[in-house]
Amino acid sequence: MNNFIPRYFTNKAMALYALLLVAVALLFRHYPMPWFGWVWGMVSVLGFFYYSSGLTLLWSRYSPKYFLKRLFWTAFIIRVVYVVISYFFYQWQTGQPFEFATADAWIYHVCAKGVADAIRKFDFHLYNHLDAVMGSHVGFSDTGYPIYLAFVYALTDNSIIAARLFKALWGAWTVVLVYKLAQRHFGESTARIAAILCMLMPNLILYCGKHLKETEMVFLVVLFVERGDALMRNSKFVFSQTFLVVLIGLLLFSFRTVLGAVALLSFFLGLMFSVSRFTSINKIGRRIIIIVLALGFVGLMMQNRITEEIEQIQQTQLQQSQTYNYDYRSRVNSYARYASAAVFAPVIFTIPFPTLVGVPGQEDIILYNGANFVKNIMSFFTLIAMLLLFVPYNWRRNLLDGEWRFHVFPLAFLLGYLFVLVFSNFSQSERFHMPSLPLLLMFAAYGVANYRPKWKRWYWIWLAIIFVANIGWAYIKLRGRGMA
Repeated sequence: MNNFIPRYFTNKAMALYALLLVAVALLFRHYPMPWFGWVWGMVSVLGFFYYSSGLTLLWSRYSPKYFLKRLFWTAFIIRVVYVVISYFFYQWQTGQPFEFATADAWIYHVCAKGVADAIRKFDFHLYNHLDAVMGSHVGFSDTGYPIYLAFVYALTDNSIIAARLFKALWGAWTVVLVYKLAQRHFGESTARIAAILCMLMPNLILYCGKHLKETEMVFLVVLFVERGDALMRNSKFVFSQTFLVVLIGLLLFSFRTVLGAVALLSFFLGLMFSVSRFTSINKIGRRIIIIVLALGFVGLMMQNRITEEIEQIQQTQLQQSQTYNYDYRSRVNSYARYASAAVFAPVIFTIPFPTLVGVPGQEDIILYNGANFVKNIMSFFTLIAMLLLFVPYNWRRNLLDGEWRFHVFPLAFLLGYLFVLVFSNFSQSERFHMPSLPLLLMFAAYGVANYRPKWKRWYWIWLAIIFVANIGWAYIKLRGRGMA
């Protein structure tokens, strides 16, 4: 078993990214990526792969207590540094400390300011004030983050950078929670790899520099899974722990309805399959439970809630674009109509692919090119983990006896959320992959830890697939808009 990420993998990943940058720049030279896309991309890719290999090896020698201390403070400092850099970068590029063509972030900011004024006056009719600021009724799934942000504003005199420093805190805490969850499921060495991957994952860092709700939402997801998992393993009923898990689950509904539903369904499935408490359930009973829960996920998917939320975001961005004189939103990618579950399902662990060309109006997406490339590569190890957990290692054994039985709760959340995301027809939206990212990295760490040298040729094949897919995606981005 590996207790660190070998340089063999990270060096080849960095080389592939460099090759991709050159290839795309030459093939689509009339649509070059902006300078900040190169800078953010190279820092993301080189920083992640170089330090993930070095730190997993170096920190493997630390005691658990010292490792946890270094983990938290390093994660926190990285995020604080990026919060400061991104604040002034956005101020320089857009004239305000918000991302390019800001939409939801600006709405959250305005709503939070209005509600914060009421809080300072000790008027806690928060929902009424939120409706008043928005000028219409606000659904429950849109109330969690603005109200949280309002309390932060009330305590910090509407400070934008203070709110983002809190994001750095939640992000660092998320890394610690991933470590604790992975430690219970896969042991100390795998947990350290998982925690370091999350600490360095560019997506989890970059969102700390935005005013969107993803950082807090990811924290709540991981907190729910970690505390729920701990509750399942407790042989005694503890009211305080149960109440906390229920409360976090309800809070998830205030951030995104479908997220709360998937979380609770996953918890129920994990509870039913908890081998330490329900060993009497036979295989037929497990099949029945799987069918019932699968139908629950299908019913959830049929509600199209996640699709509605994404479409609402896109509509808001379209309306806000007039303020910033962008007309690119009217030029929708003509290939988008071909997107379907059949297209995205096989690559749901891997997408979104990075944008490596200069598409007008997609500056913020371009900033994430390196982060998305990192996910493309790391999904290889997540897929290995899925094979190791689900594919029987002995022909005498069947799927119901697999290793997956011991990790049902986190697996159910990861697969259930991605299942819903596939059927939303917006699977390429990087923002909506965020809640699944820490668990995806945790299972990637399991894949790294159990990787066998004889599988190296498959890694080469994966790199070739990613190279071709990214070249193809650059072409689709341009061709679909009539630019190539």
